[in-house]
Amino acid sequence: MSATIIAPGNITKDAVTRQAGSSTVVSFSVAVNCYEKKEKVTRFYDCSWFGQRAVSTSPMLTKGSKVTVTGGHSTREHNGKEYQQIEVWNVELQGGKPSGQSPAAAPSGNGFSEADYGPSPYDDNSFPF
Repeated sequence: MSATIIAPGNITKDAVTRQAGSSTVVSFSVAVNCYEKKEKVTRFYDCSWFGQRAVSTSPMLTKGSKVTVTGGHSTREHNGKEYQQIEVWNVELQGGKPSGQSPAAAPSGNGFSEADYGPSPYDDNSFPF
């Protein structure tokens, strides 16, 4: 049984969808900034997410996207180096745009117009504030 991990960070490259036997898996990696002994350290986690939800979410898992990944934590060794892995249970998209992209223009006003809803039943001068 693996330990549960919650990893808030940035996706390091666009997610890749592939077949693993009869299952579909979405693979991506997340960089998490943390502090150890007052020094900033970046940890990298290789993530594997199985199922239809992973497939439908994968187009949004692009380089620089801010996410919070929840899943089972494990490690693997390859050529003498240890790698951190997460078998993903859930991904929360944290919004924002990857660096280098401009945010969409925000709509002006409050979203209501007299053309759509008719005139306001309130007289703005009747409010004491």
